[in-house]
Amino acid sequence: MSDDPLIGWLVASLVTSFIRKVPTASGAAAVQIVHKQGRDVVGIEHIGSAHDDSQLAVLMEVARQRLLPGQDTFDLASSNAPASSGAGAGARVAGMSSRLLWDVLAGAHERLGFDAVGDETFKRLVLARIIEPTSKADTIRVLDEIGVSAPGLRTIFRSLDRCVDRDYRDQISKACVARCAAGGPVVMVMYDVTTLHFEAEKEDQLRRVGMSKEHRVDRQVQVGLLVDPAGFPLEIHMFEGNKAETKTLGGEVLAELPDRGGGSGCGHRVQAQGQDAVARVDEPSRVRCRSHTGCGSGWRAVVAA
Repeated sequence: MSDDPLIGWLVASLVTSFIRKVPTASGAAAVQIVHKQGRDVVGIEHIGSAHDDSQLAVLMEVARQRLLPGQDTFDLASSNAPASSGAGAGARVAGMSSRLLWDVLAGAHERLGFDAVGDETFKRLVLARIIEPTSKADTIRVLDEIGVSAPGLRTIFRSLDRCVDRDYRDQISKACVARCAAGGPVVMVMYDVTTLHFEAEKEDQLRRVGMSKEHRVDRQVQVGLLVDPAGFPLEIHMFEGNKAETKTLGGEVLAELPDRGGGSGCGHRVQAQGQDAVARVDEPSRVRCRSHTGCGSGWRAVVAA
């Protein structure tokens, strides 16, 4: 991520649009075009609701035409085209691919060190989600549309099993920390927590009713994100929905930081809104809090002492 504030402002102000399918209470599938500016949804266009696959296909095509008006393909096989006897006579389009788009994304994936995971199916799932945020099953369609060989659904599910068994999160986090530390010691990182809600009837070990910033009473989980000062992500953790935010940082987040290459045995200062905690990375359970002016925006600054 660029340190240029102008670039950061342009990225934050960029409006992106994509198509999504939302299940309705009647069991139908609603097709919508969503417009987002940064993290905020600034508009939703409802295309219609489909009750079967044929209706859904029609609505998806209407949504694509509305999302990309005038983006027609060349009519290379037109019957009105003049006859030719040259080398290209009788040529037809065998397929189309967005090779430049895929090469740019795959190159960034490699430069970040994520190829260390060594799972091509997982890589295609990740890059396809960048192109169009959709379900894992619908990722097959996204890859087909850009001309990239798509894995089968069962292959995708087996990749997700490997993701847990081989702890891909650990490998990716190490690559992220290594990229951040390439320019020198990691002396400061930022930390924040958000919540994800579930419409579940009963609680389990992870989805619990807890303090909600949105004043909701649904079961929830908490997600903690660790980033460098430029906003590049380093770590992501998930916690029980009823766990206090101040206790999430003092646990596995700081405990695993030395293993990622982020320093060991050094003091860290953790600044939060209205709180200040001082801890050692090798003693994360000894976090203590006292009144202090926070760094704002909900982020906690972890600074090597």
